[in-house]
Amino acid sequence: ARVPRSSVRTASYNQQVSKDSMSQIGKQVLIGADLVLGQNSSLKRFVIGKHCKIGSKVRINNSIIMDYVTIEDGANIKDSVICDQAQIYEKDIT
Repeated sequence: ARVPRSSVRTASYNQQVSKDSMSQIGKQVLIGADLVLGQNSSLKRFVIGKHCKIGSKVRINNSIIMDYVTIEDGANIKDSVICDQAQIYEKDIT
């Protein structure tokens, strides 16, 4: 099912997001508490749960990432749902 555009919010960047200045976070996102984001990552149209760690050079597009997920460097995630406590290894493509 599609999520109506009216229910999508713009993320605010505050103490809950530790973000490198070279990383990009799109406007249509929902971010849980304590996200750690590595260098040169690009995140667009996604929902991410709390206490997640995303490595460097990661690409996430149109996906849902649940709580306590670790995504290692170079992973490319598109049109996916990643369950709680999952670990996506270096350079994995989903």
